[in-house]
Amino acid sequence: MEYIGDASLWRPLFPDDLMPQILDLVVDTWTRFCRPKSTEKETWISEQFCRALRASKLSKKLPFHISLEYPALGSIDSGFTLIQPICQEENASEFGDIETHWQEDKEKEKGRIDIVFSHGYREDVYFSLECKRLNVASNSKSKSLAGEYVTQGLKRYAEEKYAKGLDKGGMIGYVMDGNVHRAIASVDGKVREHRISLRIPLAEDGLRDSSLQPVLNNVRETRHVFDSGQFVVHHVFLAWPRSLCLAAKC
Repeated sequence: MEYIGDASLWRPLFPDDLMPQILDLVVDTWTRFCRPKSTEKETWISEQFCRALRASKLSKKLPFHISLEYPALGSIDSGFTLIQPICQEENASEFGDIETHWQEDKEKEKGRIDIVFSHGYREDVYFSLECKRLNVASNSKSKSLAGEYVTQGLKRYAEEKYAKGLDKGGMIGYVMDGNVHRAIASVDGKVREHRISLRIPLAEDGLRDSSLQPVLNNVRETRHVFDSGQFVVHHVFLAWPRSLCLAAKC
C-alpha cells in the first residue's frame, strides 16, 4: 500500500515508545493540578484535568493530541455508506429533485471515552483513559467504588467497547480521600473477583507493577487476553490532596 506523508503515522497501533511519556505526563501534571473541591464528579474533574494535560503537553512539546469525551465508534472502516440517488417523482427529469440518502453504520456509538491521546492520521488508533472516582465520602463514611471502577470502567475494555483492535488502554482512579494504598488494594480485590469476565489469565491475576514505570508506586497494569492477542491496561491512581488549593491561587 502506498502512503501519503510519513508512513509511520499510519500505524495500526498506538506507539509503545510514547507510553512512558504519557504516564509521566499524567502523574506529573496531577501534582500541579489545581483542584478546588473534593466533592466534584469525575466528569468535571476529567474536563479540568484534560485542560491541564494539554497545557503540560505543549510546554513539554510532546508529539500527540489530547481529546476529551471521545466517541467510541468501533472500526473506522465501517462508517457511512452512500446510497445511489433516488428520484422523488416517477417522471422526474435528469435534473429533477434528487434525494441523497446516507445509511448509518449499524454499529452505534459504544460510549464516550473520558480522555484520549492520539498520534498520527488514523482516528481509530489512540490510547484511552477511562476515569473513575475511588474512596468517595458519603454520609460521613467512605465508599470504595472499586466495584464500579471494574464493572463500569475496566470491563469496557474486556468487552471491547473501547479500544477494539488495539493492544492497550488505560484507567485513572481519582482517589478522593488520598489513600492510594487502600484504593489499589480494593481495586486489586475486585479485579481478582472478576478475573474471568475481564479475560485475565490465572497467571496474570490481579494488578501488577507497571512494566513501563516500575518506580511509580501509583501506577499498575492488568494483562488481558483477547482473540486478537494480549491487551494491557495501565492503571494510574491519583490522590486527591486533603489540603485544597484556592481558586484565586490557580
